[in-house]
Amino acid sequence: KKLVEDLKQHPDAVIANGAKVAMLENTEAATVTLTLPDRAQATGALGNMIGDSFVIRDAFVGLPTAELSFSDCSTLDFAGHKVEKSKNAMVFLNQGSRIAGEVLSVDPDAIKVRSELFGELTLSRKDIQGMAFDPSLDRLVGASVEHDRVRLRSGEILDGKIVRLDQGRVGHACHGGGQQAAQGPA
Repeated sequence: KKLVEDLKQHPDAVIANGAKVAMLENTEAATVTLTLPDRAQATGALGNMIGDSFVIRDAFVGLPTAELSFSDCSTLDFAGHKVEKSKNAMVFLNQGSRIAGEVLSVDPDAIKVRSELFGELTLSRKDIQGMAFDPSLDRLVGASVEHDRVRLRSGEILDGKIVRLDQGRVGHACHGGGQQAAQGPA
C-alpha cells in the first residue's frame, strides 16, 4: 500500500494517475478468449496479472489454472465487454496508441489533453501522428508527416501547420500563407 501511495505522488502524470485508479473489490472474473500463435483459441476466466503474464482459469482441459505470457497470445478478446465509443477528441500517437480526451491546448511543441483515464497530459508534437475531433473517426486516413492536415466537417482538407487551439477553434497556418480558423469540437 505504501508503494501505491508513493506512486500517486510520482512526477510522471501517467504513473501518478494510474496509481490513483481505484481497484474494484470482489468482482466477477472476466471471461476472455485467447488466440494463440497457432490460431488455436481457448476461453476461460481471467485471473491475476503478474508483470508481463496473466493467469487464466478453466481454459485448458485438465489444467485448472495456467499462467501465460502476453507474448504467448495473438489476441485477448473480451466478448462480453460492451465498449462505449468516446465522445471526446482522439489523439493518435506514432507508436499506435490512442488517447481520448479533451484537447486543452495546441502549440508548436506540444498538445495538452485531459483524459478521463490518465488525467492531464502534455504530449510532444513529435510523438503525435494526428488528432480527430470527430468522435466517429477511429483512425486517420491521408495523414501527412510533412505538415499538419486539417479535414473540415465539409470534407475540405487544409494543409499547413496548426498554430493554436482557442475556445474550440483550431488556428491553422495554410501552405502558401494566410491563416484559417476551423471549428473544433462543438
